[in-house]
Amino acid sequence: MKNLTKLSLFVASLVAVSSAQADSLDVGATVAEACTINLEQVSSGTISTAEEDDQTIANIGLRCNTPGGATVTIAPLNGDLKSAAGILINYTMLLDVDGVDDLDIARTDTSPGSTHSSTIGFFSPVLANEADAVFKMDVNVEAPGPFVEGQVLFPARNAPAGDYSESFEFSITGL
Repeated sequence: MKNLTKLSLFVASLVAVSSAQADSLDVGATVAEACTINLEQVSSGTISTAEEDDQTIANIGLRCNTPGGATVTIAPLNGDLKSAAGILINYTMLLDVDGVDDLDIARTDTSPGSTHSSTIGFFSPVLANEADAVFKMDVNVEAPGPFVEGQVLFPARNAPAGDYSESFEFSITGL
């Protein structure tokens, strides 16, 4: 009986100690930095040369959760729509980012090798959750000049018949 009482007291003390150790729980989490661009709805790849205003080329999802903000950059390859014969159609482009106006890229005329960027210098919950953006072009823009000797830039409505193309690289980087 004496040993049974000692055993009961020992078990009771273990229960008291173990329940005291289970009173708290610490949980940690790490959120990895991530910046992505998703081309969500891209036009057929053909732009109307008869249209005299902005045309939506692509809907883009922009996401970046870095604490210091982000920079969006668009880099056109040629700066103009270009034919195989080297004939150029001038255009302007713009990027409109819903809910994150600091990342808008205002209407701009481009040139070969140019890049166009915009930056938000602080964390944006809208951008962390993926902001919707619209990329637009207007191909009926008078060329601003001055031109390289022998170079001719047309608005699309005045350009010679033919196939013209341009490529764009989009990027988003966290700050």
